[in-house]
Amino acid sequence: MERKLPTKAEWDEWEGALRGLFGGIDMTIDGYDVKIRRERISANQLVNTIYVNGTIKGEWAASHREGEPADLPEVTKRFYRRRLRSLYPGKKRKDAEKAMGKRLAKKYGFTARWVSYYPWWNSARMLRLHLLKNNHDIEIIRHTTI
Repeated sequence: MERKLPTKAEWDEWEGALRGLFGGIDMTIDGYDVKIRRERISANQLVNTIYVNGTIKGEWAASHREGEPADLPEVTKRFYRRRLRSLYPGKKRKDAEKAMGKRLAKKYGFTARWVSYYPWWNSARMLRLHLLKNNHDIEIIRHTTI
């Protein structure tokens, strides 16, 4: 079955709408009503937030330890940003490796990482690549820029 995707010109307009101060995109992706809005999440940070069927649910923003099996919701896999973070700061990890050796530090979890999924993306380009990789049909309905 053939994929339904936006043209290059539509993607350029899409990225332009998500690059400004505030803007948004309304899309239909594989039957989901997706709204992407340029929003402020802290004093100095603007991000592209994804609303699937008009909402963000806490159950979609999952987290687990790296390497453990995770039963992720379909929405999380398709739209949310995966982020890896170390359980311990670099200094503490290096001190543990120095004190007990790399093998024991790994055994006791000093090199473990935490995987989290977030409903926002810092980069419109990375969001676009994720959507292309994890979805089949993408249709842009409208976009707004401010």
